[in-house]
Amino acid sequence: ADLHDSLGSLLWGAKVNAAFIYRSTQFGDAAKESLTELSEILDQSIESVRRISRELSPHSFFHVGLSQALLNLCGRFNGKGDVQINYRSNEDHLWCNQRALHTYHIAEELVTNCLRHSQATQIRVALTWNHQGVRLEVVDNGIGPGAEGFKPGMGWWSIRQRVHFLEATIEVGSNSSGPGTKVSVNIP
Repeated sequence: ADLHDSLGSLLWGAKVNAAFIYRSTQFGDAAKESLTELSEILDQSIESVRRISRELSPHSFFHVGLSQALLNLCGRFNGKGDVQINYRSNEDHLWCNQRALHTYHIAEELVTNCLRHSQATQIRVALTWNHQGVRLEVVDNGIGPGAEGFKPGMGWWSIRQRVHFLEATIEVGSNSSGPGTKVSVNIP
C-alpha cells in the first residue's frame, strides 16, 4: 500500500508536471522528443509500481488462498516460450494469512528464477500438506544449481529472509530424477 500510495503518487505528480511543461513551453524538436520519452518512462514506472503492488499483496490471494494462488501463478507462465509448468497439491486448504503470502512469494521467486536462469523446459511446483506443516517444492530440468557463473542476488536474499520469517528450512540440490535443480522449503 505504501509503495502504491507514496511512490505511485510521486510518479503521477511528475507525469502531470511533465505534461504541463510540454503544453506551456515552446521547445525545439529534440526537447519535445525528450519530454515525450520522459512521459513514456513515467507511464512505464507508474505501471511497474501498480504491478509490483499487486504482486506483493494480490487482492484475490486472501480470498482464494495459497493453493489456488499457486495454481494461478503456474497457469500464468505455463506454455510461455518453451516452458511447461505443472502444479500439484495433495490437499486444498484455504490458507490465506501473512505466512501463506510469504510462502507464495517464495514460490513466485523460485519459479521466476527458473524461468530467467535455469534454461529449463519443465518446472514442477508442489505443495504437500502433512501433520508437521507444509512443504513447497520447485523442481526444474535446467542446468542445475552448480551452473557456472551463478551468483545469488536479490531474489535469493528475499527468499532467505522469508524463510527466516517463517521459521522454515530450505534445501537446494540437484533434481533426483534428472538434470536440474530441486528446492524444498519446509514450513512448520
